[in-house]
Amino acid sequence: MNIKVQFFAILKERAGAESVQFQMEEGATLNDLKRKLVEKYGNALKLNNSIVFAVNGLVVRDNIKLKHNDKVALLPPVSGG
Repeated sequence: MNIKVQFFAILKERAGAESVQFQMEEGATLNDLKRKLVEKYGNALKLNNSIVFAVNGLVVRDNIKLKHNDKVALLPPVSGG
């Protein structure tokens, strides 16, 4: 199944792209996708608990099952002042 990953802010710079496509096996989960991201980018994205994942526009905190053509956004922590 095809999963589109979108990067924002500093994550876009670290990935060197605004978005990438991954081919995943049916039944793949968000954790499976995280492992693929680490395989592709190593520690460059610095995936940790401060990175928020959104699937099809909804923030997810659990390891959910992904579906064909899902869009997964990686959102870095935001600060302001």
